[in-house]
Amino acid sequence: MVELMSQARIVANINYRYLEPITMVGALFLAGSVPAVAGLCLLERRYGLGRKYKDLSVF
Repeated sequence: MVELMSQARIVANINYRYLEPITMVGALFLAGSVPAVAGLCLLERRYGLGRKYKDLSVF
């Protein structure tokens, strides 16, 4: 992710257009992280590896 962001900054500095490359990096990050989180939630439900002490939750 850090490498992708640095490449976006290089492209933005060359073209003087900062919105498009940085927005694309954010969209790619969301496209990868949202399915990963959903998959992890499914794994937690299937194997029961959630929090053991739900009443002591911080949130």
